[in-house]
Amino acid sequence: MTEVCDLLRKGFGLSPPRRRVPQRAISCGGGWCGDILQALTGRPMPLTSSTVEKLFGEAWYSPEAMMRDLGYQPRYAFESAVPELIEHYRRTRS
Repeated sequence: MTEVCDLLRKGFGLSPPRRRVPQRAISCGGGWCGDILQALTGRPMPLTSSTVEKLFGEAWYSPEAMMRDLGYQPRYAFESAVPELIEHYRRTRS
């Protein structure tokens, strides 16, 4: 996740963050606090145990089956596609 975020920041012309919040602080404190606030207010919170699990949980995706079974061959590596993705985002966000 950090690598993807760093590539996107670079693509937007932003410098790397000066500090990073440790994953443990987000996992333990952030998700738990979001759960409590959500229960107390009845309003959805952007950071809960569920969203923390989606961010940091084990999820590995591989295009191997598509490549083997369907003959799919990616034309770009993510790193080289970032500038085009950002340009598309900027054109279509309004």
